Amino acid sequence: MSDELKPTNGKKLSDSVAQLIKEEIITNRIPPGERLFDEKDFLKTYKVSKGTMREALKSLEVQGLVNIRTGPGGGASVSRVSSEKTNELLWNYFFHRNVSLEDIYALRKIIEPELAASVAGHLDSEDLELLEASVEHCSEDHPPASQREQRIQELDFHHVLADACPNPVLSFFAKFILSLLARLIIRICCKP
Repeated sequence: MSDELKPTNGKKLSDSVAQLIKEEIITNRIPPGERLFDEKDFLKTYKVSKGTMREALKSLEVQGLVNIRTGPGGGASVSRVSSEKTNELLWNYFFHRNVSLEDIYALRKIIEPELAASVAGHLDSEDLELLEASVEHCSEDHPPASQREQRIQELDFHHVLADACPNPVLSFFAKFILSLLARLIIRICCKP
């Protein structure tokens, strides 16, 4: 890259650099755990200050895309973004929006039949035992101590299905819906 990077479209320079690093990871298929680059080479290639480069890397670290180690032998390496981190970032989107249980259940009703169909034949004996235990906990023979407990048991049932789903995209979205429900249920049930 011969030209010096400049901020564009109201983006900070560090955001542009972070985007370039993401593209390099994707283009070169850099696997998780692989070191990204030597700091001197990066500064020479992208012609940015150390501060800009470090801000870009910190942004990617917060997103879960890189891991930064300090000290001798340290540096930036590619990370595998966890579903927990991704759920947390997605939850931030909904933080100040008026999302109701009804909104989430409406979406779950759409994807749940596909989820159930996708796990047919993929459930092992341990999965079936977990499903049976969850159903038992929610039955009238064993009434839960609270409405919150019953809702959590219900979510456990659906987590077993999502964990067994062979489609990673469907599994992720099913788990995200469950995490939204869990957050709302806890918030609703913990109100004074």
